[in-house]
Amino acid sequence: MLNKLNKQTTKNIIITIVSNYEAGNSRPDKDYFAFSYRVTIKNEGQETVQLMRRHWFINDANGELREVEG
Repeated sequence: MLNKLNKQTTKNIIITIVSNYEAGNSRPDKDYFAFSYRVTIKNEGQETVQLMRRHWFINDANGELREVEG
């Protein structure tokens, strides 16, 4: 299993993303590779915050950029 950790801090909000290659759900012989993602958001500041939306840019191994909102 391949794990990749990305971490970003903005205004005392820490966002950590761990991606995992899901070998059991992948089909490399058909060029299909499945990944799962765990996103953790931690408020290290004194102010209360609220998540209003999510907007991610995901780069794959082929250099393709995918935009995800929700």
